[in-house]
Amino acid sequence: MTAHASDELAHYIGEITIEVSRIEDIDRDRMLDTIAKHRAVSVRGLISAESIAEAKKTIAERFDPSQDHPATGETPQDLYGNHQKFSVNGGEFRDKAYPQCLRTYYNPLFAEDRFGLHHAFRAAGRIRNILMGVHADFALDDFEDGFWTAARVHQYPTGGGFMSMHCEDYIPRIYEEHGFENGYFQPLIVMSRKGTGPDCDYETGGGYFCRGDTKTYFEAECQLGDILVYDTRVMHGVTEIDLAKPFRQNSTTGRYAGFVTLYRDFTRGS
Repeated sequence: MTAHASDELAHYIGEITIEVSRIEDIDRDRMLDTIAKHRAVSVRGLISAESIAEAKKTIAERFDPSQDHPATGETPQDLYGNHQKFSVNGGEFRDKAYPQCLRTYYNPLFAEDRFGLHHAFRAAGRIRNILMGVHADFALDDFEDGFWTAARVHQYPTGGGFMSMHCEDYIPRIYEEHGFENGYFQPLIVMSRKGTGPDCDYETGGGYFCRGDTKTYFEAECQLGDILVYDTRVMHGVTEIDLAKPFRQNSTTGRYAGFVTLYRDFTRGS
């Protein structure tokens, strides 16, 4: 990245970042205005960088590659507990699957707090709910109105972990069908930084969203613990992580990100 590009990205991240110390200080209108103007908003101050670093350390210490389940075939009940799977596919095994290579750790808030991330998931989930116009704790700790929060961590391994460019369509349609008139919001917990610093996990590739023809690799300027929400109508993805390095499925290195997507519960006849 050139010095000019780095300065431009730093300025952009500064413009979209809102710093708060309590969820009660969130200004929903300001967040929505920022997304409308800049295609994204970032909330800083609810999750500490230290807690994210400690969580990644715990993930590495507890990692067991034999717990990797296949990319598909799990039951809904599997995802209601701690569930680890590795996905590497070209997107042809089912509709609406994107070419990708990543490991996912499902860790809903009603399961064991295996990695010490429930405080972070809860903060991001409340941001999601505020933006969606429902009460702050909607579907976080239990099932509510047929929905639950699929709190999880994605690991894109060193040596080529990626997710192809895409735009969400299926989940927003589910939301609309069930009366969420304020739309679909996908908070991302920044768990990795791009660069060569001591708090960086990777140097090349990374998570991005598009602004026009430009891919914005936000993790070069975000801080660990930032909660980023981008306009889900824009294209986004993950370019191959440190592709010049060897790939090892039994490694915990690479890029990490946290998510709190609202999933439909299909097991209760609703």
